[in-house]
Amino acid sequence: VAYGNMTTFESCVNNGALTIDAAAGTNNDYLTVAGIIGRANREGIKLTDCENHGAITILSPSTSSGKTYNAKVVCAGGLIGYMSTTEEGYQKDILSNLTNYGQIKFLGKASVTGYIGGVAAAMADTGTTDCKDLTNESTGTIVLKGVINSTSHTGEAPDLRVGGVVGHLACDVNGASNYANLTFTGKASTTYYGGGVVGYATTAALTSFTNNATTT
Repeated sequence: VAYGNMTTFESCVNNGALTIDAAAGTNNDYLTVAGIIGRANREGIKLTDCENHGAITILSPSTSSGKTYNAKVVCAGGLIGYMSTTEEGYQKDILSNLTNYGQIKFLGKASVTGYIGGVAAAMADTGTTDCKDLTNESTGTIVLKGVINSTSHTGEAPDLRVGGVVGHLACDVNGASNYANLTFTGKASTTYYGGGVVGYATTAALTSFTNNATTT
């Protein structure tokens, strides 16, 4: 599903591979890619007992016929691409027992901010999300290969936030496990955040987490 609001996903499984051209999307907007839901917006998302087995590959313009970037931010996650803010007074988001088995690859020359995570690329809310038991299995390796530029096509300094479970986290999570290796091969001219479980966290509490893999 590309976009969801007040949507329920129960016992959903994706087995299909996704290959996305990063030259797609609207200028200065988000390009969000995931095995279950690309973007979960604002309120009432329920995602329980779901799995992704499909590989996700992001091709930057340098690997896609010399095209240029349109998107400002690229989000790639095994099950969730980007979950945006849940405002007070709206229904609670419920995320539980989500597992990724699919490899995630970001290839080529990066001139955008990138959020990449085995389960979710980016998760942000105001404390109204019930989130627990997120797992990235050993087959869900994350591979970054190429050059990360110091200036994006929008003139801003991009950064890369990569986590075995979540790339960018701004909500509480109870139970997160990563068993897959993260590998970066290339040259970074800008800020790079990488973590076995979470790449970058702000206003978040993470309890009962495990990392049994390496980050290189």
